[in-house]
Amino acid sequence: MNFTQTQITEIFDEIANGKNGYQEILKLSLESIMKAEPLFIVM
Repeated sequence: MNFTQTQITEIFDEIANGKNGYQEILKLSLESIMKAEPLFIVM
């Protein structure tokens, strides 16, 4: 699924303006990084 920059901005704006919005964005961002980088774990 591809989003335009405007759509992405609107989605983030909607989340940020909700209850605990910035915390929710941080949580979603960190979860995305963890899913995208499975080899990020230091052995």
